Amino acid sequence: MSDSIAWAAGLFEGEGNMRVTRKDGRDHGVRLHLKMTDRDVVERFSRIVGVGQLGKPREYPEHPHWKTAFTWDCGNNAGVAQVLGAFLPYLGARRRARAETLLAHLASRPLLRASSHRGLATHCARGRLQEGPHAGHQKGRQGKVVGHCR
Repeated sequence: MSDSIAWAAGLFEGEGNMRVTRKDGRDHGVRLHLKMTDRDVVERFSRIVGVGQLGKPREYPEHPHWKTAFTWDCGNNAGVAQVLGAFLPYLGARRRARAETLLAHLASRPLLRASSHRGLATHCARGRLQEGPHAGHQKGRQGKVVGHCR
């Protein structure tokens, strides 16, 4: 398995990127992204890391000579931590430093969103502790009730 992880880490170091995302001028989370024109390579990467999702193929009609691009993204904080943690031993110094900075950033943030694999959210989007009978629920596309925060 470590050979596969090492391969995926090397591919990510060369073709991927990692960044803190912002929403309304505030840090929102960490996102990992990989974009290539080789579908089979992106799919293999996705299978190895086991988290994130494959994006829709992107064609460039304005540039007919360009190849179709295939992407993998991970914006789930637990998934990002899992991938970066697995990749750390295989990354070069610059990327390792950036990954460690992003892992520290994730560790300093309260759990913001409810998710089946992480349990209920403990804090609202403003970082305030949620209380009351609806704590852990957020208003979303399904119309869930927003938890009360202090």
